Amino acid sequence: MGNKRDFILGKANRQIRKTNIFLRILVTILTCLVLYDSIIHDVPLYYIFFYLTGLVVGRFFRLTRMVEHDSEGEQFVLKTNKWDLVLSISLLLFRFVFGSMILESAHVAFASVGLSLLFIGIYRSKWKGLVSQIDEIVYTWQISKTEEENNPK
Repeated sequence: MGNKRDFILGKANRQIRKTNIFLRILVTILTCLVLYDSIIHDVPLYYIFFYLTGLVVGRFFRLTRMVEHDSEGEQFVLKTNKWDLVLSISLLLFRFVFGSMILESAHVAFASVGLSLLFIGIYRSKWKGLVSQIDEIVYTWQISKTEEENNPK
């Protein structure tokens, strides 16, 4: 794990490193809040479906955020498109404006816990998407490097 982490930190640009740290901190904070609420209020087990739904929603960010390898600078670069901005704004509106109202109208007892679990799933899926894209680039790069060594011209 140490070699992979060092390689990614050495090759990733500033935006990817900041995104990585931000998502990990956010997931940790939200997890602590959910654990606290679940101990204090005895949150039912079926709330795990909010987390699973968040994982599914977070997969849409894999379509809007692409990690590319910049061969000139030998760095990983995060490329986003306009749909990333649209999805991010929609999620913010859902989280802070409409989410609680929708969940309360659906008679969800602990709307804040449900929203936190949903966003834990979304942020974890976004983070895993970035890591898996970097892994894919590194894997492809190492295969091409090995083929060049085995087939010199």
